[in-house]
Amino acid sequence: SKPIDNKNSTVTLDNVVGKIDELPFEAHAVLSDFNDLALEIFSKHAVTLPQLNREVDTTSIKFTGGNFVSEFHYQGKLNEYFNPETGTFQGDLEGTAKIDNGAFTLISRKLDFKDIGMSIHFNEDTVWLDQLGIVFGKSSANLQGIITNYVPYFTKTVSTGFVKLKITSPNLDMGSFLVKN
Repeated sequence: SKPIDNKNSTVTLDNVVGKIDELPFEAHAVLSDFNDLALEIFSKHAVTLPQLNREVDTTSIKFTGGNFVSEFHYQGKLNEYFNPETGTFQGDLEGTAKIDNGAFTLISRKLDFKDIGMSIHFNEDTVWLDQLGIVFGKSSANLQGIITNYVPYFTKTVSTGFVKLKITSPNLDMGSFLVKN
């Protein structure tokens, strides 16, 4: 039998339901090794896109419809998970995100985008854009790609990210993007 001490202690949080910045989530978490606190968490977030307006600059962009679902699994040190100043993960992160029937407006240009569908997956430093489809006026486009040296959930990074995109469009009407006075 193991001695009772911080190293061998574990706290399990099953079926946690709550809100972060008024956005709902569900989670399961295990905290262990209280000398050097470790975290294993699975979290799922399902919101309407308009609920995300509280997280963006709505003088630039405003979500007007659609649904967003994201889930992730993280296993590592608690201080890495909660400290965005580090800019990197030492633990393991895997996740997915999807948008269905999305819509938004670019406020300054008065451009309305609709029929947005997106599917991505990510780990601690790479995001794979599996599919992003968007419709604007008579135009539609599909994007696929990869973003490397990007740390999801952190706003500060210690390195430069790289983006590689493939854009296809069966019909691109550039006149739709011109501002009409």
